[in-house]
Amino acid sequence: PANFGPGIERENQIGSWNPQGPKTDDHGVQFEEYQVNRGSPPSPKFSRIELAAALACVSISPSRDTGADKSHPGNGAATALKNAYAAISPASASNQKIPQRLEYKLAYALENTRVRMFVRHRSDEPMLGLNYELPPYNLPPYHEFDHSEMGWQDQLILTVEHDFALLPGPARILARRSDAAIGSDPQNYPGSDSVARRLKQNQQGIYTYPMSATVKIVNEGEKPVLPYTQRLGGQQASTGWPQVPSYQQSLPWRVLPHPLPTPNGMRK
Repeated sequence: PANFGPGIERENQIGSWNPQGPKTDDHGVQFEEYQVNRGSPPSPKFSRIELAAALACVSISPSRDTGADKSHPGNGAATALKNAYAAISPASASNQKIPQRLEYKLAYALENTRVRMFVRHRSDEPMLGLNYELPPYNLPPYHEFDHSEMGWQDQLILTVEHDFALLPGPARILARRSDAAIGSDPQNYPGSDSVARRLKQNQQGIYTYPMSATVKIVNEGEKPVLPYTQRLGGQQASTGWPQVPSYQQSLPWRVLPHPLPTPNGMRK
């Protein structure tokens, strides 16, 4: 679990939370479900999840200028994307249009990819989202989770949605019947193409088809014995927290306050 230091996001902390009520899974286990939001200012961890999802959709994004907003912070990854492309395909260096096309693809993916994240927390564990800075929640047995912190083995449900851009001409014709209006209600056109009913036109005039994928995973958020901070891109690590030393440096925590027990009960 990433720890960006005090005042940012520590282990298992991410974004802001909206309770969604109790849920029961297929095995009869009861959960409290929470929706994770980007927050304001945006959560560093959630922003990186969004960037990872957008990068996965770069390959299916149009390489032409679609008018996508290039002010998205994720566009800062364009340099790394171009460097990776050049390393995989050295012959592309002779094509001066490749870097610009990659920028167009990244800008479109960032603007047309969304992430929805839900956390399912077991109902038999302490609640999430309480203000643990105020009594009585700042004292045992209440104090268990900090603000916006999930359980270290909570279930995560992530959905990635992407507006797949159709080709300017043929795709729109082939995916639409003459009696089906774009975005029309299926009840109004019972015999129309089901694909046509899902086509939309964005603000730039591009016809898109919504795609989505959902995955359920378990958070592996066991905290380290000694906390350490991870640096945000180009930033210095937060002060006041121990850093991971190199192998050449001495490890001060090797000196233990008590002797370790051996398997036969004797102490070293």
